[in-house]
Amino acid sequence: MDALSIFNNKKQIVEDHLSRLKHIAKLLSIEQMEDNLNAIQSHLQKERFSIAVVGEFSRGKSTFINALLGAKVLPMKTRPTTAVINRITYGETTQYSIHYREDKQQPSRRINLDDFNKLVAPMEPDDENSEEIRQFEEAMDYHENISSVEINYPSEWCRKNVEIIDTPGVNDLQESREEITHSLIPMCDTAIMLLSATQPLSKSEFDFLKNRILDEAHIKKIFFVVNFKDQLITENSREKSKRYIEEELSKLLKKPKVYLVSSKDHLHHQLEKSGDGFRVAPTLNEEETGMKELGESLNAFLANERGAVKLAKPISEIASRCKELDQLIIAPRLGSLEKPIRDIEIGVEETKDQLKQMTRERDRQLRDFRENLEKSEEQLKTIFKETFKMIKDRAVSSVDQYQGEIKAESIKLHISIAISPIVSKLEKEIYKEQQELINEELIRLERLYDQEWSEIMRTVDKHFSVDEDLRWGDEFPKSYSDKTDDFFAATGVGTFGLAGMIGIAGASMVFALPMAIFAGIKFFDYLAGEQKRTQMTQIKKITTLHFNKKEKSAMKQMLRGWNEKITKIEELVIEETGRKIEILEEQLRVLYEDRNGKEAEMVKVRQDLEGYREELTSIYKDLNALLDELETSSNLSLIRKEGV
Repeated sequence: MDALSIFNNKKQIVEDHLSRLKHIAKLLSIEQMEDNLNAIQSHLQKERFSIAVVGEFSRGKSTFINALLGAKVLPMKTRPTTAVINRITYGETTQYSIHYREDKQQPSRRINLDDFNKLVAPMEPDDENSEEIRQFEEAMDYHENISSVEINYPSEWCRKNVEIIDTPGVNDLQESREEITHSLIPMCDTAIMLLSATQPLSKSEFDFLKNRILDEAHIKKIFFVVNFKDQLITENSREKSKRYIEEELSKLLKKPKVYLVSSKDHLHHQLEKSGDGFRVAPTLNEEETGMKELGESLNAFLANERGAVKLAKPISEIASRCKELDQLIIAPRLGSLEKPIRDIEIGVEETKDQLKQMTRERDRQLRDFRENLEKSEEQLKTIFKETFKMIKDRAVSSVDQYQGEIKAESIKLHISIAISPIVSKLEKEIYKEQQELINEELIRLERLYDQEWSEIMRTVDKHFSVDEDLRWGDEFPKSYSDKTDDFFAATGVGTFGLAGMIGIAGASMVFALPMAIFAGIKFFDYLAGEQKRTQMTQIKKITTLHFNKKEKSAMKQMLRGWNEKITKIEELVIEETGRKIEILEEQLRVLYEDRNGKEAEMVKVRQDLEGYREELTSIYKDLNALLDELETSSNLSLIRKEGV
């Protein structure tokens, strides 16, 4: 059984435990808990691994993806073909659907194979041909409206909940597509960067990794696949090519994952099994193509490293709900069965008063939370203005250094390469500042809420004799020692798990200013018919005006995104604290009903509650053992702390 199949078995175990817990919540009539568990289940069932395939043009991306799938799913041509993002997922039959950008408010629509094959990147126009320019711009405007194309295909890879994402080339100058490509890698579980064995690691590829990938954590999850192994005749030349790439990549990260493959030959062998194939016989046999080794490594990485991330969060959430059911519901109800009615009334009223106080305090603290973060806008503006000025100055000065042919797209490329390191610097600094500000405030909130909740639980314990020994393993993992957002978000820290929201916010907080800063800039009118000696002067003026205008819009975009993150976290805090408060308030009411029942009914209630507690303890221990297993099968270290 391969690694992904083993992972899916573990995922099924988690789903089974979740179903057991849902059944208990239903028997106890805890609707809030049922809704929460349904949300966890929905997320778990939709969870899939995503693999982004990136690379410059002429690296054989389409052929490589077809080789992974074992069929001709994507068109394979010598000219650049990928004009939009293609998302390949599992389907019983092959289907193609266009999804439009949200701001276009267009419904998705099904297309046929012929229509899909027409979604290719248009040829660059002649700058002196107005008709070609018009057709080029119309084609690109149409592609700009498309978010992605979803391809359903009956692939064994995709059947195991794997999504393969085919991206536009990273040296494609169409700005928004490049921006999407750069932002995809941080969001995907892993990425495959295709290189060429005959042109090993070009300067633009090295610059892409050095300047466009936000941090080492993202670079570390890239598989570097060197294609066209079949074009290197001798074993010595193959080893030399691979070794050179490994040495160059080692300047950026330790132990890069490098694989030498022939996707064309592997695809030939796959097609041959179904009676198809290419006219030219393959150079390498199936084992020599290197695709099998790559596939096994991808399987293991997804299942063990990324799989630990994907399962850690639901496991932690389910375990937390087990403990909640006992602490908020079962233990107080068991304790109340032996108490006089008057004592129960006193305990209920005191607990209700504390819950109201906690709600008021939460709302006050959230106002402080927003106020503190909104005050930090000036810090973000200062960073933005200082760095954006560097970007603008570098863009303008790079025009003087341009020595190539006077073509609009070539000049854009030259400027984009010049400013790329500074753009990356701005993104990193904004990202880091936002993370630190959010982290500090969330940890403050967590401490305050923990104190409030501890007081409430002491009151419940005092009046309803909650057992001290709840049989919960106090060493259940709270968070991973790995400092990435994924793992901080995976389990959370504290009673309310608010610190886990740091990862939720951080995962979508990456401020991206990539090549979108070129959107709307037009050189065509000035390059046509202008005297050569004045062309570059005109271009400098256009560039200066363009960046002055873009600074304002980019600043607004950053601040709008910042405000959206603050609002999202506020909503999450209210949702999480409100859920616990509602559950406890409802159970305070149930305590009266239990205590007012007849003796025979009370015996039955006690037996049921004790049975539920035993079942919860079993689920909790099984989940703990499963997380131990995930830790062992990955390279990650779990920190176990008390009080989870």
